[in-house]
Amino acid sequence: AAATRDGSPDGDRARLYRAITSVLGDSYEEGMRDLARIDRKRLSVRDAELLEATQRLAGQVRKWPDGAAPGQRTAAPAEPPPPTARIDTASAAGKTINYAQKLIEDVDKMLKEAGR
Repeated sequence: AAATRDGSPDGDRARLYRAITSVLGDSYEEGMRDLARIDRKRLSVRDAELLEATQRLAGQVRKWPDGAAPGQRTAAPAEPPPPTARIDTASAAGKTINYAQKLIEDVDKMLKEAGR
């Protein structure tokens, strides 16, 4: 329990991963509020990057397209947008997701051990 208490680095990490699972699960709004309350200065560089990426991605997932209302389809653009430089984000995203999953497993393990 001491490893995940308030104010400890492991506690901050546990709150981060708990909030991420809320955002990805059935408690989007609660998870976003919890993410906003996390002090990124107290996180490791990778965890702070994960926090920022989660907030950015979650905000985009729940955002309606410009000019559209919920349940309304938008018209396709008249012309396709110009090609942009290709960046291999899939590889970086995959690595980050794998890292996040491992950290979630580690936090779950710590929480289970703390509950014994």
